[in-house]
Amino acid sequence: MKILIPIFLQILAFGTGIAEAILPSFGLLMVVSLALFGASWWWIITYLNQTALVIFAVANAIAIPFAIQWAIKLMKKSSLSLQEALPSGASMDSEAVALQNLVGLEGVTESFLRPSGKVRVESRLLDAVSTGDFLEKGVAVLIKAVNGSELVVVRKK
Repeated sequence: MKILIPIFLQILAFGTGIAEAILPSFGLLMVVSLALFGASWWWIITYLNQTALVIFAVANAIAIPFAIQWAIKLMKKSSLSLQEALPSGASMDSEAVALQNLVGLEGVTESFLRPSGKVRVESRLLDAVSTGDFLEKGVAVLIKAVNGSELVVVRKK
């Protein structure tokens, strides 16, 4: 009868550990799982003999990796997890193309450019850097190039 308590505790520990992979609990279920697992081991060490301890140790060494693998598979199928992966750099690529389309357009500085600051172009507030000139707020600028996610601007003549 004494052996049923740690078995029950470990079943609960594995169940809550797997539930952590499926339900967003911010680690709460994993804390409960580890507490149950610790309680089962306390019971095993305190009330069971050495043979039971070895059997539980071997069973856990085999079951834990399988439970982790199963939890990862369940997490991939969960409706609460991200189902689609974006291609590498997809959002940055589209932003770079959008910024490249602004080259040659005019804008107005919304902050001081010393040499970097903010520029408003077509109602969008964007990061910009001047070509070395100090530009005050409210100065008309021309977009010459794009450097990463930053516009390179010069004072409009």
